[in-house]
Amino acid sequence: MKKRIITILLAMGIIGAFAGCKSNPDPDNGISGSDGAGMNAADDPSGIDTFYYAYHGSIGGDSYSYSVTEEGGKHFLVYESMLYPDYGELTKEVDEVFLDQLTQLYKDCHLAAWDGFDKTNEFVLDGDGFSLSITFRDGQSLSAYGSNSTPDGYKDFCEKMETLFSPLKQEMLDEKRQEKIAEGISGNLDFMMVNYLQKGSSGSDKYEIFITKPGVREKNVDIRIYSDSGELIPEGTYQYYEAVEEDKIDFAGVQALIEKYDLITWYNYDETDEDYANKEWFQMSFGFDDGKTLNAMGTKHPEHYEEFRKEFLELIIQMCSQLENKQ
Repeated sequence: MKKRIITILLAMGIIGAFAGCKSNPDPDNGISGSDGAGMNAADDPSGIDTFYYAYHGSIGGDSYSYSVTEEGGKHFLVYESMLYPDYGELTKEVDEVFLDQLTQLYKDCHLAAWDGFDKTNEFVLDGDGFSLSITFRDGQSLSAYGSNSTPDGYKDFCEKMETLFSPLKQEMLDEKRQEKIAEGISGNLDFMMVNYLQKGSSGSDKYEIFITKPGVREKNVDIRIYSDSGELIPEGTYQYYEAVEEDKIDFAGVQALIEKYDLITWYNYDETDEDYANKEWFQMSFGFDDGKTLNAMGTKHPEHYEEFRKEFLELIIQMCSQLENKQ
């Protein structure tokens, strides 16, 4: 999907380069390109027929896209995000009311002024970009593109777009999440990344655990434990960074705990406690050989959190006690 968005961004850049709009180079700031049609541009009165917006985030960040497409006289909202790689494209039919609201968004943000906007800041090596494409019911179209450069009113547009799209997006995400939970876990565990970080009155303990099967990277076990309370291991700092054979890692034991506490119900869990500054923050990702990944995080703890945490950490500590080169 990331490749797809990058391709679209490049294509939009080529379109903008030949749009014939006013050039506005600013070599001192590394910005060059076209400003677009400008504030005197008139809105298209016919209404929006199709819509496409893509955001390409910085390295390690999110990239996502919203599309409104037309097929057989029906319109559909399509959402895709790198934050949910196993969801693919999420699609939901939208009605005329939604299209009218989208057209009103176009008018309120005066997107007509953006037509032909195509600017790049060449001084930024990492950053973000966007592309926008709209077709109207009278056959006219609008396009805009930016790389580390945005038109006037861009932030306001993004906020209003999210307000309009978020309810339907959340419905699609919730439906897909329930589908994944119903599928259950069928593969065998071959990767785990688990972090526990206590904050405020919850304590000062910290566990950072990364374990994968051999061959993924040279040192496939990377565990750091900072025990202040002595709850599960004597006070102190422990680090294990080693190449470990697969039969020395208890993947089966961890998977048994995942199944025992029905952690599939935590699939893509992300909840924040009101008193988050005094709660233990957790993040976990369990990967299976069938391609499925179980992710969860937050400061509001799901059902069976304490039981799983205790047994999981005891298993990890027992494994660590058998490893050499304890630092």
